[in-house]
Amino acid sequence: MNQKKLNAAIVGLGFGKEFIPIYQRHPNTNMYALCQRTPDKLNEISEQYNMTERYEQFEELVQDPNVDAVHINFPIYLHGSQSIANLQ
Repeated sequence: MNQKKLNAAIVGLGFGKEFIPIYQRHPNTNMYALCQRTPDKLNEISEQYNMTERYEQFEELVQDPNVDAVHINFPIYLHGSQSIANLQ
């Protein structure tokens, strides 16, 4: 059976960047997008991992219809509101 790969996005690239190669190597995922509030850090890490889909705003990321799953790595106090926004 040919299964579509899941387009994953990572939000927060401090500790979150450690997950990029894991998603890139996983046979059922496509490491699709990165989101980071700091433009310089976003661009540096995106270039390092050859990522083209980049977002500075979480709200823009969750509007992308190509995103299937969001891995949230922003500070813990933001997890609740971001999880709800992502589900909507």
